[in-house]
Amino acid sequence: MRFAGVVLGIVALCAIVPAARAQAPLVFTQPPCPLQSGFCAQLDPNATDTVIREFQFIAPKAGKALVTFNGALLCIGNTGAGTVDLITQIVPSGATAVENGPSSNRFGAAVPAAGATPVNLATTRVINYRRSGSYKVAFAIRKVSLTPATVCIVQSAAFTVLYLPVK
Repeated sequence: MRFAGVVLGIVALCAIVPAARAQAPLVFTQPPCPLQSGFCAQLDPNATDTVIREFQFIAPKAGKALVTFNGALLCIGNTGAGTVDLITQIVPSGATAVENGPSSNRFGAAVPAAGATPVNLATTRVINYRRSGSYKVAFAIRKVSLTPATVCIVQSAAFTVLYLPVK
């Protein structure tokens, strides 16, 4: 599945950058997040914004990056039924998720008492870089609302960057 996504990304990115200006694409990958207590991260009930993962890569020259994030969130009704309303987005490091931004998604769901609601966090964003250098992207979640009875944990999270340098 991941290979198919990378191939589709190459095709899409090649359509964006004219062939006469393109060079061989580079692929940067991140291993899945380390599991602690059975999950990667937990949404902080007291914070509005949470960065789930960051990923740093080196662009050898100006170009376009097709940044893909794959992950899974599980919201659990610990002490009763609840609701969850979240905005997610691939952002430059240090930024927060905004609704209707590039690659942003909004998720709202009811969480049953003593049950769970899974959320697929997969998203993709194309980012232009004007020069070579080290760049860091992050996957951010903005909590619009989360009832106190609900706990949300990230069970997997990883970035892939397909970078297409231009002349």
